[in-house]
Amino acid sequence: YRQGLIRIIEDAKWNLEDYRLYGDGYLVRYQEKIIEIYQRLLDIEFVPMTFKGWDVYFTNSESDILWMLGAVFCGIHLVMLERNSGMYVLNHLVLRRKKMFPSKMWLLFLLSVCTMALFMTILLVFIAIRFGFSPLDTPLCSIRDFQYCPYPLTVGNYLLISFLMKTIQFFILTLIGANLAKLFSEYLLSLFSGLCVLGVGYVYELENFSFLFERYQ
Repeated sequence: YRQGLIRIIEDAKWNLEDYRLYGDGYLVRYQEKIIEIYQRLLDIEFVPMTFKGWDVYFTNSESDILWMLGAVFCGIHLVMLERNSGMYVLNHLVLRRKKMFPSKMWLLFLLSVCTMALFMTILLVFIAIRFGFSPLDTPLCSIRDFQYCPYPLTVGNYLLISFLMKTIQFFILTLIGANLAKLFSEYLLSLFSGLCVLGVGYVYELENFSFLFERYQ
């Protein structure tokens, strides 16, 4: 790991000499920042331990597909349920309907938080039973896919960040599903459109995620 960081720093220094010939621009500042960040990471010390569990959890893309599908379906179902029960028309007749919008958004966000917390808990319990987990203070860079992460994060730090990011994504996907349901007013058509949106997003993620922390490998 340390040798890999040194190679990244040396490559950045080499690039810095070339870029300075063309002035002090963005590329120069970018290489300087790389050197600064990865110099700090050289101080990370690894305690010998058996690493287990977290690599399975953080690289489990199949589970992400499930909650993404659930988010879109949830948004569509809520709008269709409101429409079929007659509340959709009633809400448009109520003069204070604009004041209902923030309440609906907060309720939807709370639903996203609870759903993701439940989903992540179930997944963590399943992996813990099958593989077990290393301590939460294990450096994130111990995981191969995050080996060159430019931030001194622990597994516990990234677990919290992951929860927050997935909750926001769930919330956004639920909104997309709800808007598709309002746009098409048909359950199957809305669901098909939602699947298309997820398909495009998933392909884009596969193309780009592998390079997230491997830019200088």
